[in-house]
Amino acid sequence: MSDQCTCYGDVRFGYGTVFTPWQPVTGNIRCDASTFGDPTPGQGKVCECQPTIDMLNMYSPSYSGLDGVTSCIIVVIITYFIAFSAYNLIGSYYPGNLLPVLESLAATVRYAPMLSVLFFAAIKRAETLSEGNPSAYNLPPEWLKVAIIICTAAFCAQAALYAFCEIAGRSNSRSWAAQMLSDWFQVATALMYISILFVIFGVVFMHNLTPAYPQVILVIMTPSLTSAELQSSGPRVEFVTMNQDVFMMISIVRWILMAAMYIGIVIVFLAIWKISAVPQMTLFLVRLSVVFFSVYATLWMAVSLQQVCQGGFSNVINLASAAKDVVVFCPTLAVLHLASWVRAHRFKNALGEAGEPQGYVQDYMYVSMIAVIAMLLLIACKYITRPSTCDSASVMPQGKDQDVLLMLLFIPLFTTYLAVAVVIWGLFTITSATASGENAWIA
Repeated sequence: MSDQCTCYGDVRFGYGTVFTPWQPVTGNIRCDASTFGDPTPGQGKVCECQPTIDMLNMYSPSYSGLDGVTSCIIVVIITYFIAFSAYNLIGSYYPGNLLPVLESLAATVRYAPMLSVLFFAAIKRAETLSEGNPSAYNLPPEWLKVAIIICTAAFCAQAALYAFCEIAGRSNSRSWAAQMLSDWFQVATALMYISILFVIFGVVFMHNLTPAYPQVILVIMTPSLTSAELQSSGPRVEFVTMNQDVFMMISIVRWILMAAMYIGIVIVFLAIWKISAVPQMTLFLVRLSVVFFSVYATLWMAVSLQQVCQGGFSNVINLASAAKDVVVFCPTLAVLHLASWVRAHRFKNALGEAGEPQGYVQDYMYVSMIAVIAMLLLIACKYITRPSTCDSASVMPQGKDQDVLLMLLFIPLFTTYLAVAVVIWGLFTITSATASGENAWIA
């Protein structure tokens, strides 16, 4: 017999088929005869809780509306897709002078996936420390929330300012407008990095730092250790070193670390795949990760073989480079998927279980992944049939058959953007009644 129970709904006291009438409860209640009366004297008794969904979501400590940090993640994701939409769509039909501007715009938003992951780290650490009740302990702290908001605003501002700066600079690089935009861009960028430091400090303050990958240190140290510099010849930028022996030694060490990383990734995938009951969220993330790392692993192996064989494998490298511009969507799609599940978990169903994203939201996440795979197949077909007409610097092909393939590529590209829009709409419109994951076709 329990002395106390917690329930958000109705509670009764008794044993077998004999119970007291249901009583509404919002929180804790003593489970004894002095509270309910004694329906079966001399018999051990228990409390039974019948939660109601409205009471659960009203009083559950993890329930809240769309909080500021989640809103920031959505804003970062939207900015990311707007920039790449402009680059892939407008830049394809009107390449001219506009293409370098759009390439610069796309380059400034590549921080988006890692920024979103950093914001997620703050959310999840706060929920872990507070046992699912961050608002009761004012976690994340207000200064960290402000830093995340400032970081988001600065991220969006620096992307827009850089694009305008490029436009103004091409017309007249010495004009007052170009100079002013350049200054404001520097201010926004500095503000973004300062805010990132505050956010990292806030997350680190709540847990220990994970050591950085050794290969990152090698990449940073390589230019100084090998007396290397970057040399530009037309559109190509080459890494030229005066100390080949040191460079080769560092390259071998980095190659070993890269090989160990990919082997570790494969082991993780296989371990997850052997689990009998894998959550839908994990399955989607694993499949998306397989697509992402397959492309990067292919590019890495092709470049490594080209270095060892001192030539060759150019077509494979060009194909993997073009594919890399397609799978750049994968990290952001993964973040968006995580956001939908984190948002849904803040609701409770009638059994007190954590909610799931709406069925159509889960379906459209899979649609976005299928669309990315379709783009990869179209790019591969183009390289296999006419490799000389493809430009490895862009997702979009060049050459005589450009219009036909552009039309085919726009179908999965627009499908990806449509799926993202639907998932974001689901984030804003999810309720306790719809956070059930029902009526999903694919998931």
